[in-house]
Amino acid sequence: MPKLIIDRLDGNGLGVARYKNRLVRVAYVIPGEEVYVKKVDKRRINYPTRILNESSERVTPLCPFFGLCGGCRLQHMKYSAQLKLKEETIYRLFYEFDVEKFDKILPSPKIFHYRNKMEFVFAERFGDLILGLRMFGSFKTIIDLSNCFLQKEEANEAMLIIKRILRKRMYKPYNLITHKGFLRYLVIRTSFKEKGMLINVVTTSENILNIEEIYEALISEFESISVYWSVNDTLSDVAYGDIKRNLGLEFIQERILNFRFRIYPYTFFQTNPLQAERLYNIVRKKANGGNTALDVYSGIGTIGIIVSDKYDIVYGIESMKESIQSAWLTAKDNDINNINFIHGKAEDKLKEFVGKNVDTIIFDPPRAGLSKQVIKSALEIKPNQIIYISCNPRTQVRDLRYFVEKGYVISYVRPVDMFPHTPHIESIVVLEKK
Repeated sequence: MPKLIIDRLDGNGLGVARYKNRLVRVAYVIPGEEVYVKKVDKRRINYPTRILNESSERVTPLCPFFGLCGGCRLQHMKYSAQLKLKEETIYRLFYEFDVEKFDKILPSPKIFHYRNKMEFVFAERFGDLILGLRMFGSFKTIIDLSNCFLQKEEANEAMLIIKRILRKRMYKPYNLITHKGFLRYLVIRTSFKEKGMLINVVTTSENILNIEEIYEALISEFESISVYWSVNDTLSDVAYGDIKRNLGLEFIQERILNFRFRIYPYTFFQTNPLQAERLYNIVRKKANGGNTALDVYSGIGTIGIIVSDKYDIVYGIESMKESIQSAWLTAKDNDINNINFIHGKAEDKLKEFVGKNVDTIIFDPPRAGLSKQVIKSALEIKPNQIIYISCNPRTQVRDLRYFVEKGYVISYVRPVDMFPHTPHIESIVVLEKK
């Protein structure tokens, strides 16, 4: 069996080793370890059959499904080692810039049961309905879960109750190959500082979901429950659909820095709310204040509302209609009167602020980062300050080059660990105009 020496981990949490002058990837390893693999596959992920010299950073994973389920990839590493790995990744990515201040990575206050949202997939095994997450490296294979160490304990209890009900009803899961079947996704959203759980069962229109039975079973166990039924007949494999029915609460709430935010089935909200509060507090402290701020990709208005007392007026730009509606209601709930929300794409709406006096632009885009049109408009607006929050530092670095070339200085960088046991990193960057 070939022996490999693990040199480093890549951005996906996979070990990188050299074999016959080719780089190969190995799962569930730690830099410095020597491992045997059954056969070296230069194109696909390799798996260790034996580890010769285990790293001192290696620990026994808590989750019995680790190594099969794709939800966690770094649970075999001490949390301190995960933080060091992520911090070094940010330093390496930002090496090309003259950064005035690098701050240490912000650890997550919880490293297990920290997520407020999980999307579980329905499937079939030996004629039985199963519910879980996709196997790491396989899109079609679903691991049947009885417990998930990422979501709250109450959500695990709800997941088992719902699976038991749906099994008894003999509903058929959707098949990705034949495009037939009924059950597609179960989405569970929970509050951490408020009481509330929102359940969304996404199906096809092949059958009628008895959500009364689900609601009655959950309300007898939990205090504040919302149950939605959504239908998705498209070929797109996403946990999204047209809402057909709702029982119980219309939305749940979460509290961040003493502001309460409404969360509906399809509104975006940071999935690690306890860490999100700390991240937003940093953003609030770094925001210079002034006359006008733009919160671009504003979602339900979280950042704009949190910094609203530092500006005369704040504008939130968001393309999802449901998020805009939630943002207006949330602003009203919190008695915020100096914020306006604009429905539309950032590429279109940002142009309207060219030539106007804007002090700060705050970006919190999707993983793809900023489009060239958004960057162009932002440079034409010429704000004194740009705060760029990213869940993908690689696209963030790509975008920052444009701002640095046009005279902006990176005054602050801080990595934030929003997703323990995964290779994902969040980062906050502050740019100031020279």
